[in-house]
Amino acid sequence: MGLLQRVLDEAGLATISLTLIKEITAQVKPSRALFIEHPFGFTFGNIGDHELQRKILLDCLLAAAMVNVPGTILDLPYRWTHDNLRELQLQKKAH
Repeated sequence: MGLLQRVLDEAGLATISLTLIKEITAQVKPSRALFIEHPFGFTFGNIGDHELQRKILLDCLLAAAMVNVPGTILDLPYRWTHDNLRELQLQKKAH
């Protein structure tokens, strides 16, 4: 994704990646990325948590517009606090 992101940025399109594993993202070196401490499949938060999903989306848009240093990875302040991940994964499959 980082390679494609750099090509799009060079063409004048601002891009941003959301990452769940900062170390791998740092090796790929995308132009801009946001790290969020959430489990796979729940990058934007819990099912139905529209407020958090909106916050994360707005953070992406803001960072895409404001971050100018290539390779920047910013940490988002959101942390996964739920202890029912397996139940949520099964709920997702039912949709």
